[in-house]
Amino acid sequence: MRLSSGVAPMDMTSIQRFLGRLRGRGVHVPPQAWDREYDGGRWEHLEGLREISRYSVIVGYCRGLKPEAAILDVGCGEGILRRRLGAESYSDYVGIDVSQVAIARASADREGRARFLVANAEEFVPDRRFDLVVFNESLYYHNRPLEVAHRFSGFLEPDGLLVVSMLNTIRTTVIRRKLEREFVVVHRTRVRSDGLSWTCSVLAARRSA
Repeated sequence: MRLSSGVAPMDMTSIQRFLGRLRGRGVHVPPQAWDREYDGGRWEHLEGLREISRYSVIVGYCRGLKPEAAILDVGCGEGILRRRLGAESYSDYVGIDVSQVAIARASADREGRARFLVANAEEFVPDRRFDLVVFNESLYYHNRPLEVAHRFSGFLEPDGLLVVSMLNTIRTTVIRRKLEREFVVVHRTRVRSDGLSWTCSVLAARRSA
């Protein structure tokens, strides 16, 4: 994927078109490219009004399903989800991202129960289990998203849940359908805003008989 180098915020329609063209192919964005994007302010739109409804669903799932949860945020970016949750919503919060720039900005918040780590999700091994693992617009950037989802489900407590938000495109629809075949769908919400739509899903691991 070749990311833009300008300073204007990333346009979500451009992302949607790009992901739609990918279809079944994987995506690899090197950490240095993500650093340039964050340095250039390309993801500032995630703080905007268009994203509020989607974040509200994720926050509602976290607060309603697992109050005071231990949460792992995979691909946390600059820590927007943690700020929207509020410290009262979790007992422990770990955010990981490959971008050093994003993690530095997330860490500047200095909330006592939150930790932010520079890490590759496909290699990261946490030091504890979690009640919730959140993939907030991050799962579809992996070459093997189902493998990543299964890997992180192994870091959940026995009754833990995955919370997955994905912009609706051809590629993400394929990913979501595969996830729904391999995990139990606890709940699913479709969110629309400014001509875009997302699907936010709560998934549980299937237990062997």
